[in-house]
Amino acid sequence: MPHCLLSRFTCSFALISSVVWGLHTHNLRLNFYSVLTNLSESVESLSINNLSLAYFKEVTHAVAETCKKVQDVLTETWPEILSKVVKVEALLPHPEPKSREEFLRYSCRLTLDPNTVNPWLGLSEDGRKATVMKEKQNYPDHPDRFTDWLQALSKESLTGRCYWEVERGTGGISVAVAYEDISRTGNESGFGNNNKSWTFGCFDVTYYFRHNFEKLLLSGPKSSKIGVFLDQRAGILSFYSISDKMTLLHKVKTTFTRPLRAGIWVYWVGDTAEFLTLKQTHVL
Repeated sequence: MPHCLLSRFTCSFALISSVVWGLHTHNLRLNFYSVLTNLSESVESLSINNLSLAYFKEVTHAVAETCKKVQDVLTETWPEILSKVVKVEALLPHPEPKSREEFLRYSCRLTLDPNTVNPWLGLSEDGRKATVMKEKQNYPDHPDRFTDWLQALSKESLTGRCYWEVERGTGGISVAVAYEDISRTGNESGFGNNNKSWTFGCFDVTYYFRHNFEKLLLSGPKSSKIGVFLDQRAGILSFYSISDKMTLLHKVKTTFTRPLRAGIWVYWVGDTAEFLTLKQTHVL
């Protein structure tokens, strides 16, 4: 009987101790087992002959009641605590990537949403490459399909930090990010022709950035590959030329209010735009 009470006391006391310690370390479960093991060994070594059995009963009951209250509180509030911790971590400043290896840490696999593809664009089997065709494609009608510009959006939504690269063929293309509710018809549906999209045009010798009909002409090294880095929470959008090294072509600091989609815009027959397959790296 004394041994059972002692074990109950050990377990209850260890649980409370581990809860307090775990809240400070942001790793409740791992600390629980560590503290429980250490306290169990130390309490088992005590001599029960020097302790009052009645005292143990009172303490064990009190600790058990307290333990139950703590467990109830944690059961109800722990998910909320974790969600707030995640939000706080998201708001903490993080240094921007500097090397291509660091950018690749945030690489994402993108595919084009066939329901958004303009009828004059052909889509590759893997859904990553669009080509301007000589003939209109037989796509089913869909409210998400672009009808006036040779554009398409990605299937995947973009939140947090994302990095991707687009390769163009011999002609010019534009790479973009846009909110999902961008218009699909009319002049205002073109990437950069509204306040719901940001686009970067890439040609042989010139570049441009456009948002909400405002166009900025840019220059930079010639490249068939464009890297795009998005920090959706921080409101950062950057475009890079990719060759032997990465060169920053343009950087935007704004506020993104909701998830985005990646977009491509191709111009002339035979031109192509392709989301490249990137190998994600892990930077310590």
